[in-house]
Amino acid sequence: MPLRQVGAISDYTVIEAVGRTLASLLMTEMEDPVTVTVSSPGEDYGAPVGSNGEELGTSRVNLFLYNVKEAAHLMNMDWVDIGEGRQIPYPLSLQLYYMINIFTPDKSSNLDEHRILGDVMRVFHANPIVDAIYFEGTLNPNEEPLGIPWEELKLINHPLPLDDLAAIWHAINKPYRLSVAYETSVAMIQPPDHQARRVRRVDVTHVKASPLRGAPAIDGLVPASAYAGSVLQITGDNFGSPYLKVYLDGEQIEPDAVNPGEITLTIPAGYPPGLYWLQVSSEEGSSNRIRFEEISPFIYRLDPQLSYPEDDDFPRTAGGSPQLTIWGGNFRTDPPTAVEILATRPGSAATTHAVDPADVGRNNIRWEIPAAMRSARTRLVVRLNGLRESNPVSLEIPQPQIYRADPDPIAALPQQLTIMGDHFRSGGSNTELFVHAGPLNDIADLDPGELVPIEVVSDTQIRTTLPATLAAGSYQLVVRVYHTYFSAAHGITVATS
Repeated sequence: MPLRQVGAISDYTVIEAVGRTLASLLMTEMEDPVTVTVSSPGEDYGAPVGSNGEELGTSRVNLFLYNVKEAAHLMNMDWVDIGEGRQIPYPLSLQLYYMINIFTPDKSSNLDEHRILGDVMRVFHANPIVDAIYFEGTLNPNEEPLGIPWEELKLINHPLPLDDLAAIWHAINKPYRLSVAYETSVAMIQPPDHQARRVRRVDVTHVKASPLRGAPAIDGLVPASAYAGSVLQITGDNFGSPYLKVYLDGEQIEPDAVNPGEITLTIPAGYPPGLYWLQVSSEEGSSNRIRFEEISPFIYRLDPQLSYPEDDDFPRTAGGSPQLTIWGGNFRTDPPTAVEILATRPGSAATTHAVDPADVGRNNIRWEIPAAMRSARTRLVVRLNGLRESNPVSLEIPQPQIYRADPDPIAALPQQLTIMGDHFRSGGSNTELFVHAGPLNDIADLDPGELVPIEVVSDTQIRTTLPATLAAGSYQLVVRVYHTYFSAAHGITVATS
């Protein structure tokens, strides 16, 4: 499988273009009305202000380019053949690192800052490969100066240790603010043509003359978008060389058939969804490159995940049923095809669920979760037209967990008991605690009379008071949430005399 670089461009303004593109993405996709700037927080610190120096009452997202690195794995690449017997050095390959800060007019609380930062991270998480519709500057082929993108622009979260963040804020001499960092990988600046060198043959003892055909040239590709395993036809000129080679993203592909004006080849199975470049080379030089897109559906996350369908903030349909959003790509086709969800429960065969076309977007699918799948784990796959399947992902509905109880053993009664765990819920009787005497062989053996009063401190902590009437012995603690979800039993010992 080819290793794919991203965000390549042939113009030195690519660094500026990447910053403008990220600002365009945030301004378009964020739900909060904010201003997006690309500047140093050392020079531009605070919420937006007007010409009179007074704050405008709006919030600002700032992108600070704090580091630029040459990509180490691309430093020793071979020179690139540009045709007519000329070569140029491999483009300067850069990785750009941005620190994101939020400035809000509310000085009494950081909650607005936290909300907007979450919105920024949501946008970047939903767009790990930035769509060309957001491209600005050199990245936009419709805007001068023209630049030819070699690859895609990818966003990667780049966790920074707190010491590194503190060092950055110390260097710019400003108070520390909550910050997150992202890497854009990889931006490339192509050397100018005047650095091109001619390729010479040396130590040739015998030369066989043959007619010059000229470098291969690609006119078209049919289809331009297809699935791995599909047959493509490349049309053009000068394909008749016995030394002809076809490259898909730099990996040589053996064609099925070749004639002077057409090449037929099969895209190898297993290529993941994404954009690829096709190029043809011969002893006369290399052709222009043409883009090919593998369009199999893919999933990269589910939203929400590890939440109970009964939670108040769980998304719902107009009819009140819990609704899942499946994020990915290539879900909507032209013309539209049938979209299905294949759902597999542990130990059961897959079930097929048709999706309403109105719930299918380009990058997401809204799906009403069937009642039988509102607990435990379900494996999900998106299938198009009954044929093409995405990668599998797991929908996980949590169950309460008990990690420990303190104190244990219990030496005196009455005794306040603190239970640490996860996935508890506050409010009414949303969370309940059973204290069962002796061993517990089956959840069905629990009795409502074993429920005890509790205080739900948080989603991870419960407190209760064990009464003085409790006899010495071993007990099993079980937490129930929403009258449906049970924890595993957790044993404690009452060792009173």
